[in-house]
Amino acid sequence: MRKIVVIVIFLSALLSHGQTRKDTLQAFANLGWNNYEKGDYAAAEKYFRQALQFGNSDTVQYNLAASLLQQNRKNEALEHFSQVAKISTNDSLKADAWHNMGNIYFEKKQYDKAVEAYKNSLRLRPGDDETRYNYALAKEKLKQQQKQNKNKKNKKDKKNKNNKDNKNNQNKNHKQNKKDNRNNKDNQNKNQDQNKKNRKDQNQQNKNQKNKDQKNKDQNKQNQKNQGDKKKNQDQDQNKGQKKDDQQKQKSGNQKDKSQQPQGQGNQKQPQQPKKQKSKLSPEETKRLLQALKNKENQTLKKVKLRKAKTAKRKKSEKDW
Repeated sequence: MRKIVVIVIFLSALLSHGQTRKDTLQAFANLGWNNYEKGDYAAAEKYFRQALQFGNSDTVQYNLAASLLQQNRKNEALEHFSQVAKISTNDSLKADAWHNMGNIYFEKKQYDKAVEAYKNSLRLRPGDDETRYNYALAKEKLKQQQKQNKNKKNKKDKKNKNNKDNKNNQNKNHKQNKKDNRNNKDNQNKNQDQNKKNRKDQNQQNKNQKNKDQKNKDQNKQNQKNQGDKKKNQDQDQNKGQKKDDQQKQKSGNQKDKSQQPQGQGNQKQPQQPKKQKSKLSPEETKRLLQALKNKENQTLKKVKLRKAKTAKRKKSEKDW
């Protein structure tokens, strides 16, 4: 604190019969000053406030601010010093008020306001070395503070940017994951549908193949049955034809024997050849059938020759006999 304005007032004036408001103000101000010098700043504050009830004095305001400052009530002191700077017409008192305001701002590390307060004080009292020193110190502190704030701001901005980037990346990853999950789910559903369709198609193919195999089996069975029936009929027809051939040959033999006898009898009927049936067989079946007939015919011819031989021998024996 710069200084305290001393108000010299005789206490007898307070007790005089004809005192005025101004005199009362000065009497209380004097009591406040006495307590201030004793170090009783709370009592000094009380008397200075009582003094201001009888009038607004820049000097009493200043002394009240000084008492508050001594009690470390800086914000209240700042208000009263500010009042002094506004209402006082005394440049020296105003310079002191600005100086003390600069000190308060400096202690609160509000260096920008401290610089302005010291600057205002120097305008009113340019030769004050203490204020000039405080002004230079406040400027240096302000410069350091601004640099720190800038670094702090840059660090904060970088942190915010990183947080924002991380958040954006997280959102992007979340969206991508969500999209991938959706695609995976769609693909899974699609694969399930395709697998279901494939199973259905496979089942249908198996069913169709089974039906086809069964149909082929039935067809083969029917074909085998038909071939068996045809072969049976062919064998029957062949046996019937062979029987007729044998009968015809036997009849031809008998007719040969009768040819040596006197003729005059009616014409003999010629044996009829068996009628050929139209074949409904395939070329391979026809070929096999023809080969079987040929084999059968060869066997038949052998039998016929054997039979003829036996017949001729028997007739010869009869003639000899």
